[in-house]
Amino acid sequence: AVDRAYEAELQGEPDPRIAWLLRQTAATAPSRRALLTSLGIGPGSQVLDVGTGFGCVPVELAVLGPVTAVGIDVDHQVLQAARRIADAVAGSGELAAGSTV
Repeated sequence: AVDRAYEAELQGEPDPRIAWLLRQTAATAPSRRALLTSLGIGPGSQVLDVGTGFGCVPVELAVLGPVTAVGIDVDHQVLQAARRIADAVAGSGELAAGSTV
């Protein structure tokens, strides 16, 4: 669901800068996911991702288990995309029960 949300966002993105960042986010997903699963973040954890970009860390952690994950960033355009991605993943039912992003 996360990969589909990245791809859907990429298809609608006319800004080359944002599209490049989305491609980078998608391309680094396997290594990021391996790292996230090794961090030992357990159920009920609260996570803050500073400089979240498209929110990949909060969203992917919320898929792995029940966490409260918040991402912040200074780029308003990227944060709008992050919200759409998080909403798409939540709408797919893929977030772990009890997770919030």
